[in-house]
Amino acid sequence: MPTWWRRRRTRTSPAHQPAADQPPIAPLARRPARPTAELEDAIGLWQVGKAVSEEIVDGAVTALVAGGDSPALRELAGVQARFAAMDAPPLVPAVVRELDLHPTDPELALEHRTRDLLEHCAADPTVTPREMVRRVDALLERELWSGDVASLRYANEEYGLLDEGILQLTEIELDAKVRTLAAALTADPAI
Repeated sequence: MPTWWRRRRTRTSPAHQPAADQPPIAPLARRPARPTAELEDAIGLWQVGKAVSEEIVDGAVTALVAGGDSPALRELAGVQARFAAMDAPPLVPAVVRELDLHPTDPELALEHRTRDLLEHCAADPTVTPREMVRRVDALLERELWSGDVASLRYANEEYGLLDEGILQLTEIELDAKVRTLAAALTADPAI
């Protein structure tokens, strides 16, 4: 095979450039510590079609268990999953009004969910780095992300290139890169 062809088919990602050229990784935002934060995220995503009604019900249950309380919240938390698409949407305005909720901006809510997913995957020893990036890619679907989260999503493509023998990395090196990036994205910001 000609050398130019091998060079063309071999890829290295921009993330493999020397670290001195790259700015430090900014951690993802942490969800505020209030009982209704997960519910506000779910409502914010649901309003733009990025979450299903069952997620609102789950958020209501979490808010109720964490200490939030109102008649509409109790009713929303009691909706059965199979009826959530029909029963939850009419209850959302009442819950928002009674608890004075401020639905989270969808981009920020996705950032919260990505952080939660990365923390969950890092805590579970059975989840491989390949599976972690596959889950992040599935969570974010076609969202346009830039920066470090995009690097994590690009790792999903890199695993495919690795399987085809195109990438100049070993799976161990790519796993290490993914773990390092995930740890940086979930680190608590320095105070």
